[in-house]
Amino acid sequence: MSKIFSFVLIGSLLFACKIPYNRQDVFNERAQLPADEAPHIKNSLEWWYFTGHLTDSVKGKTLGLEYVIFHFNPTALKGGWMVNLAISDSDEEKLYYDHRFFQKKKFDFTNLPLDISLKKRGLKVDLDGQNGEYELEAEFGNYPIELQLKTEATKPVVLHDGIGYENYGD
Repeated sequence: MSKIFSFVLIGSLLFACKIPYNRQDVFNERAQLPADEAPHIKNSLEWWYFTGHLTDSVKGKTLGLEYVIFHFNPTALKGGWMVNLAISDSDEEKLYYDHRFFQKKKFDFTNLPLDISLKKRGLKVDLDGQNGEYELEAEFGNYPIELQLKTEATKPVVLHDGIGYENYGD
């Protein structure tokens, strides 16, 4: 059964490293939004990362959420996707966690608005939208947990370090 949670979501969208890992990486001096919100299929690493607190509308308890979709292509030849989902229940002292790797497809999700759908061995994720307006859905393969979430931007975009890229060094 699907549960809809009301929540406060802090979403961050981060892009490839400031110093490209391979020569195929898309890298500008400053992220160009909204275009750079879409996946860059040749990039070595990028991700769409949502964390926050959910309020279970049935039980009234607060839960922690991590919902991440990684795109990776470190060699510029092969790559793929990884999904990482986690729900923490501090009242019960439990952590529900699931992840899967997905091979690169002939058609990857390169357009806006985002429309990323991945399914493997019971785990399903969907991420649709752009500019802070997202619909996130997930079904954990390891637990009977389903999510249906919507986000709404309440503040303007802030680019990390003023340029929108995270620098992890050489």
